[in-house]
Amino acid sequence: VEGGHQEIVNELLSHQCINVNATDVFGEKAINYAIEGNHVQAMFSILSHRKLEIYGKKVKECYKLILAAASGDIDGLSQLLSEGLDINAQNEKGDTVLMFAAKNGHLKVLKYLLTNPNIDVNAKKQYGTVALMLAAAKGHLDIIKALLAHSDIQVNAKDVLSKTSLIHATEAGHFHVIGEFLKHEGCEVSGSAEGDYYRLL
Repeated sequence: VEGGHQEIVNELLSHQCINVNATDVFGEKAINYAIEGNHVQAMFSILSHRKLEIYGKKVKECYKLILAAASGDIDGLSQLLSEGLDINAQNEKGDTVLMFAAKNGHLKVLKYLLTNPNIDVNAKKQYGTVALMLAAAKGHLDIIKALLAHSDIQVNAKDVLSKTSLIHATEAGHFHVIGEFLKHEGCEVSGSAEGDYYRLL
């Protein structure tokens, strides 16, 4: 799954003895790797497997929304939400459909999600990660602009290591997005020296 080899994924899933719910030492399942890698067909194949165990109504809703988002199916997303699915539903790792769109650069999907009055732009997953951090770590400039334009965004939110989205962008070497953070009225840098550093970048 991680390598995006769909034919091999299909072959493995066809075997009766396959354990589609197996986890690695980090507790990750194949479906988690499919989501992390934005492997749409693998997601569909795994989620369709009859032996896949998904516990909890919200977790199931999250996977349905992520699959629609991965396909760029805004009509499908709209239909699911109109049926009452929770736009902020999280899977076992705390992922939401907004986080998925932010990390993988699905701009149209993200902009659609941001129009929903119930969207939680500051929802946190494992280790305190938020959608803005995921976009910053990937250097998705247009995604970052869209998130920063949302009235509820907490630009200075910190993860469990006290890292902000600005720090995530800097550590990943995405210097082209730093200016967007510094232009945001609420963006904080600690001390004048750090501020001068970011401005020089």
